[in-house]
Amino acid sequence: MASVVQEIGKLNFEGNIIPSSWFDHIKLESGKADMVAIVLLSEIVFFYRPVEERDETTGKSTFRKKFAADKWQISYQALADKFGLTKRQVADALKRLRDAGLITIELRTVETKAGVKLPNITYVEPVPDAIKAITFPKHGAYHPTLERNISYVQTEDILRSNVRYPTLERKTSYVQTEDITEISTEISTETSTENINNTCASNDARTCNPKEEPRNPFKNLTQQKRFDSFWAAYPKKRSKGQAERAWMKICPDEALFKEIMSGLEKAKISHDWVKDGGQFIPYPATWLNAKGWEDEHVPAAKDEHRKRTNRRDMPFEEYMADVCGEGWEDSVKLPWLKPKSGGDTT
Repeated sequence: MASVVQEIGKLNFEGNIIPSSWFDHIKLESGKADMVAIVLLSEIVFFYRPVEERDETTGKSTFRKKFAADKWQISYQALADKFGLTKRQVADALKRLRDAGLITIELRTVETKAGVKLPNITYVEPVPDAIKAITFPKHGAYHPTLERNISYVQTEDILRSNVRYPTLERKTSYVQTEDITEISTEISTETSTENINNTCASNDARTCNPKEEPRNPFKNLTQQKRFDSFWAAYPKKRSKGQAERAWMKICPDEALFKEIMSGLEKAKISHDWVKDGGQFIPYPATWLNAKGWEDEHVPAAKDEHRKRTNRRDMPFEEYMADVCGEGWEDSVKLPWLKPKSGGDTT
């Protein structure tokens, strides 16, 4: 046996498994394999594969499930982030799997221990007979069809002539949800609420509040909020779209975000940014692409800060100091002011 084969044989692989037969059964209308649906189905099946636990004393094995609730709860956004997809791609692919009878999708309204109701929480479950049929096609006569094992109640009989081998059709570019019947069930059991609470603790707000989604081009709310803080602090607000894309190229973690904001504060009081009324402040995208937060800056002189301020926005005394210079109180006679030297203002 070849040495490479022996070395690979020693590896104990874990995680998702994609049977080769799935590429023959899970296809788009064009006849090409539906790669997005195949990858998502392998993820769903993985979470429904039990975990084996062996007793070292007796040698007996027991099995447990990977999730706490009665079904696996997952958000479209979490799947999109994991596999580098968009939320729309995930929603369309899961709908195609559901229509082919390979999975069921259930939307629940779940109440946490704190009494907060979370609507439209997605629960997904594979259909074992259908999975078996496409995985071992030679050993079973069952073929999944669109009328079986779907998450809503079929109201019309489907003629046998309409039954065909499952081909996952590509849907429109938007998410169609009108044919998914929402099941509004309040889950008050300890296991279900514990599962939701754990999910909220381990993921960001988008998982627990499906309605709150980041805007393009941000992949999550954390990066969106970090950029918004940066944008609010940046003195020259130009070409925001380019700045957002530049930000996502960096995709800073918490430590780098603090470094960027610290560098920005130093730049804002530097000579280069203060001189000529801030004329030479770079656009935000340019500054981010150049890693401007790593630059060394020369602090601006005190009078430069005053010059960059619009005189119309200055307090009266600062305005007078800017126009007349320091010590203006002694040279300008105003009836309501006493000069610092103590002289007469009359």
